[in-house]
Amino acid sequence: PPSLLRLPPSLRTSSSSPPTSTDRIRSLSSLLSSPPPLDMSGVRFLAVALSALAAVLAAIPLLAFVVAGWSIAVQPRMAVKWMQKKFPNVLFFKPTQDLAVALTIDDGPHEDITPELLDILKENDCHATWFIIGSNMDACPEIVSRIHTEGHEVGNHTMYDVASWQLSQEEFVDQLLAADSRLSKYYFKDGEGGPIKWFRPGHGFFTKKMLETVEVYQYRTALGSLFPLDTLFTNQGRNIARYLLWRIHPGAVLILHDRVPQKKQTAKVLRSLLPELKRKGYSIVSLSELLKLNRT
Repeated sequence: PPSLLRLPPSLRTSSSSPPTSTDRIRSLSSLLSSPPPLDMSGVRFLAVALSALAAVLAAIPLLAFVVAGWSIAVQPRMAVKWMQKKFPNVLFFKPTQDLAVALTIDDGPHEDITPELLDILKENDCHATWFIIGSNMDACPEIVSRIHTEGHEVGNHTMYDVASWQLSQEEFVDQLLAADSRLSKYYFKDGEGGPIKWFRPGHGFFTKKMLETVEVYQYRTALGSLFPLDTLFTNQGRNIARYLLWRIHPGAVLILHDRVPQKKQTAKVLRSLLPELKRKGYSIVSLSELLKLNRT
């Protein structure tokens, strides 16, 4: 364009005559050999913005992992309330202002573990719901009889210590009914004389089909609102008790375990936890007793 071919001041002649072709070529060569400096501020801003966006996108999986881990560890009340509302047939907690919590103990019985736990409960005048694994019961049925005799409740935790959601439908029903046949004479009775039957899925996860199946056999599913991840540890009894005392709330459902790796730990938890809960005015009861409380 003509504007590009205007002579710079250094190449202009004093004459007022129009530039010649040679002058235009010289002007173009001068511009090409010494181009004006580019403004890099916009380029730098764009580079910084793209780097920041890339950093945010890279951090999303880590943030999701942190949030999920925090939710599992802390189990915020809001999340538990949402779960209770979304799955009304599953018991997570009991909305109440009464100072009472339900204690549940999974995976027993064991001949060298359960008796000590029962002794501690008796010393503190507390009751619990024990979710029994059928194959463990076969090794020491007399302990389940003692659980029942001492006023505790039993629930169905299937026949083997496996993740219930990984079982085929046929295998799940077989395990549920095999454990049911062993526990049926120990179930509490409701006001009409029918059995009160609690189910907790192995490893704590359920599916819609699983809930529908257990309801056919008159079971209600129970999970909980306070799970201290005790199965991840073997010698943290006092710290687990501190955690539960920090997170305790009326109507909570506590989850602990009667397992070989936690043999000493669970006893330490109960020895620290139960007297302190009693001192705070709490009653420690079974699931069925918790449901009898007034609703807020």
